Amino acid sequence: LIGGPLALQIAEKAYQQGEEAGQRQANIAAIKNMINRFHATKEVILEDYTESEYNTAIAELQSESK
Repeated sequence: LIGGPLALQIAEKAYQQGEEAGQRQANIAAIKNMINRFHATKEVILEDYTESEYNTAIAELQSESK
């Protein structure tokens, strides 16, 4: 393997971080959909998603409506 075990560790970490970022974006999109289509409350959303994801979704919805 070119670069050896350290290069593999770095590549695996980068892949994991990319996967986590993609999941976060998917969660934010889901929250926005829940708000727009079903008028879900913050309390309902926080049963399945983080407050950080909720806050990001709210901020994106506000910026999209301007």
